[in-house]
Amino acid sequence: MIWNIFGYLLKQQDRFTDSIKSGLTPLGVLLEEQLAPIEFKQELTYEEAIGYFKKKEFQNNPKLRKAALIRQKHEKGYELTQVFLDPDNNIIYDADGNLYGRSIIVGKIDDELSELFEDENLIILV
Repeated sequence: MIWNIFGYLLKQQDRFTDSIKSGLTPLGVLLEEQLAPIEFKQELTYEEAIGYFKKKEFQNNPKLRKAALIRQKHEKGYELTQVFLDPDNNIIYDADGNLYGRSIIVGKIDDELSELFEDENLIILV
């Protein structure tokens, strides 16, 4: 299931050592390389997070059927990364090698989104 994402990270462990020492997780390093945060929001709501995955530009791609929402601590609150997954839970890239997704910094998340995460930092949406 989601282990495909983490299996890749384990294989790349040496590459991430310095960044991990600076406080980033291996997943954070990978996603930071691909999806540099381009936006800061005071608060991200459940509706906004889910709405991102429903954008028209993504609806036309038959590969984009699952999604992941990843939460990481950040000095300003949280870094939230949203990516799309294939049926085997591998992160999907476009023809140019870019991830389908985004990463944003938020001061806080609303109660509904917080409840969805519970004590976890990864949500898989199907």
